[in-house]
Amino acid sequence: MPSKPRLWENGSLLLGIIYFALGLVVLIMAFSRLRDFFFLIVPNLPFSLPGDPLGFALKSLPTIFSVFVSFIASVAGFLFGLKWIFGGLTNILKRSGAATEPGELADQEKLLSLLASTDQQSFNTGSKSRYLKNGLLSKWFHPGAQEFVSYLLVSNLKLTAVLVILWLFQNFLVSGPFILKHYTGIQLNFVVQSFRDLWLLFGCLVVANTFIAILFISLKKKRFKFENRNFLVSGRTAMVFFLSIFEELCSLFNPHDKFYLPAGRFVCDGAGGSKIATLFESYPVQKYGHLNLLVYLMYPLSFCLSVWGFSSLINFKLNFSDMEYQQFFYLHFLDMILQIAFPCFLIMSGFHVVKLIRRIFDISRFESHLMVCYCKSAPLSESIPGSNKWRRISGSENDLIQWIKNPERFREFSASISWANIVTEAPAVRESRWITSMESDIELEGLIKHLLDGLEKVQFDMREASNQDP
Repeated sequence: MPSKPRLWENGSLLLGIIYFALGLVVLIMAFSRLRDFFFLIVPNLPFSLPGDPLGFALKSLPTIFSVFVSFIASVAGFLFGLKWIFGGLTNILKRSGAATEPGELADQEKLLSLLASTDQQSFNTGSKSRYLKNGLLSKWFHPGAQEFVSYLLVSNLKLTAVLVILWLFQNFLVSGPFILKHYTGIQLNFVVQSFRDLWLLFGCLVVANTFIAILFISLKKKRFKFENRNFLVSGRTAMVFFLSIFEELCSLFNPHDKFYLPAGRFVCDGAGGSKIATLFESYPVQKYGHLNLLVYLMYPLSFCLSVWGFSSLINFKLNFSDMEYQQFFYLHFLDMILQIAFPCFLIMSGFHVVKLIRRIFDISRFESHLMVCYCKSAPLSESIPGSNKWRRISGSENDLIQWIKNPERFREFSASISWANIVTEAPAVRESRWITSMESDIELEGLIKHLLDGLEKVQFDMREASNQDP
């Protein structure tokens, strides 16, 4: 059963607290600004238009734009604040006991091939073990973090594209009027403000994404170790019976109150005799406490960016007096656009950080026991080939049919049992899990001893019973 996360490890609870606090602060700012508008407007009702309303409006564009942006931002902040407060409360009050079942172990066929073809009981990171999570990033990052780092790299590409577009746009605004006047004779004059604040914001996001990706690099050498024992099984039985008993005994490794996917049955197609195998994994127990400490520093960062952006828009005011509209558009229109765009991008950056936090908390780590049993209708001296591909089957293929046709036939087959304690990771709880480490421990060794004893003691003694109800 998944272990219960502690307070500071519960991602849903922490995100709920952030959303609630953010919504509360934004709601208070928006309500205060709307109240100021109310007390400013009500005493002056009913309004009386000036003699030349159009001329008055053209001379008061800075004030009109300031009031319009502030009012719209206040209404939006009030609505978003309510939404975040209720959304945060939902996350806070949500029961943490409703655990999500973990995903299935990924690439089980390749895992069977690897364990069968590895002569030694341990192997280091190399061509054989990199299969555990294919991809360009598999050499430096754990499987669970690879999708997250890929998201960071894609985000950096988008942010870099935005920086290039801003640079091209500023150059176009600077050189465009001269080109327009040279080729068309049209005179178009306006002051182009510096895009420095936007460049700095997007540049900081690129640096932050890169820094976070670097912190997820795994410097620890990946080492995979497993134990195995070989047996020669003989008698008037079939390999499928041996595997079935093995699977039933392995099921004792699961918690009594938890059911997990049954063992997977596989067959290896190829020359050299019939080869079948079963792969069993005990119920994966979710582990907490492995998250990077940086995620806890990202909470105040996302909060501050979002509050800063909403505060700038709610209290938006152009710092120059009213003037003629020609002068306003010439001197300050682009500056006003930048003053509006920068807080909007601050809010977007805050929610980008929240999204990163959510994806980091989604990365899940599990611990479980892995047991594999191979059976081959060949002497023990002949190894079980791992070069052929394994495929999943339902049932027992032809092995059971052959035994039914001739149950008295004396059979002999080789069996190999491998086991290890594995740690797996997934980008999210429900997704497929990839192995990050494989070790053997004392506790597992004791469980395997009981399993082997059970295999040796199994006997079949059947008698015909009378057709009477019990």
